[in-house]
Amino acid sequence: MKSASSGKAQENDNQMIKMVIDDYVGRTKEARDNTVIITPLNADRNQLNENIHEVMQSQQRLGKSARVPILQRINHQEADLKDSQFWQNQLGHIAKINQHYFEITGVSKEGIVSLVNRENNQEKYLSPLEVNPAVVALFEDKTIEVSEGEKIRLTTTDKDRNIANNDRGMIKRIEDDKLYIELNGKLVTYQPQKEYADRHLDYTYAITSYASQGASYPYVIVYEVASTIAAMDNTYVELSRAKEHVQLYLSDGDAWMKNLTKNSGDRVTAHDILNKQEDQLARNEIRIWDNSKEVGNTKLAQKIDQTLVEIARFSHHHRPELLLPVNNEHGIQRGNLHIPVGVYTGKTDIEEATYKGASDGIYIVLNKGNDENSVNLYSLSQFDEALKNDKKDHSIVIELDNIAKNEIPESLPQDREIEKINDKQDITLESALLHDDEKIPDLQLEEEPPKLEKKTMK
Repeated sequence: MKSASSGKAQENDNQMIKMVIDDYVGRTKEARDNTVIITPLNADRNQLNENIHEVMQSQQRLGKSARVPILQRINHQEADLKDSQFWQNQLGHIAKINQHYFEITGVSKEGIVSLVNRENNQEKYLSPLEVNPAVVALFEDKTIEVSEGEKIRLTTTDKDRNIANNDRGMIKRIEDDKLYIELNGKLVTYQPQKEYADRHLDYTYAITSYASQGASYPYVIVYEVASTIAAMDNTYVELSRAKEHVQLYLSDGDAWMKNLTKNSGDRVTAHDILNKQEDQLARNEIRIWDNSKEVGNTKLAQKIDQTLVEIARFSHHHRPELLLPVNNEHGIQRGNLHIPVGVYTGKTDIEEATYKGASDGIYIVLNKGNDENSVNLYSLSQFDEALKNDKKDHSIVIELDNIAKNEIPESLPQDREIEKINDKQDITLESALLHDDEKIPDLQLEEEPPKLEKKTMK
């Protein structure tokens, strides 16, 4: 732990940022390629990224440069999207709705949001009360300078190019308005000047605590300013991203530890933080399990494997999916395997399955069998094969591999009741389970502002 102990707070912050930059740039190329800086605030993340790029460029470690537009995500809660005042505060920013990009241009007195499609300049309107948060994301336009030989990361999943969120690649060549990026062993072309969908790019040097969830890196540098509230969940995320080594830089170590103790209730070690958060993750997943539906009570029971009908549950807390309980070595449930499922077809997508819960969740028991018989152990990649095993007197167990277990929930909530799904979403998904010929629609935008009916007093 390194702490600047003199001078004003801002001076300390500036000194500490310089120390972080010097640490990162001073590492060998191999070490830099395996290091990420994690900080809670977007402003600090942006400053670190831009400063490191400038230093790398000034030291001639990078090649030809170009300035490109990017989209930087605006973090918000789902409830914010139902609030017209929140939309008012986002004027000039970009809303991605379904697969289209709109500029937020105004909000009427009645709360109707005006949008302009950035691709064809058509004006659209929406009512915040009818927004489906699952198909809406907000972004801020930014411009950054990138260079040949510089690593870049994707900030959203690119299904067309088969590239996942947070995948890292290197800019091999810059020609005119094209970036040629080597990603996952292939060379792909991005044109952020022309295509909004190609603007989900950013530096790889520093990321926020929020963006780091679900990822892990050999080496991590954590930077915290004095004004940052050291909450338990943020601290857990930051400290647990490193596989081999973590370096913590604090502009005010005493204030940081005081905040951490205040927000957690006790003076704790890093080990205490990780263990407490593990139990919290497990409790959260068990609540989701308790609030899910038995598959046998839905029409999915007629569409999926009978083994899944017996042991799985159906949940639409975030998306339609099957839940399979995941136990630790002592047979105690510590999380769930979340498997996307088609509510019309019953088709499961095991490749997109994610494990959520405590890290000691290891086993899924498909069939308990008899004690005197052997256990048939499968990996997650053998999921379909395990389902076809008809030896019901044998125990059939799936052991989660590293790919499934590395997924961390997008948020790390404190103990609380699971948020209830609104009635409208409940009806939509329930009808989908009952009627095969219906389709859940995308969010529909209006060509003209909705007309409000005038009410007269009798």
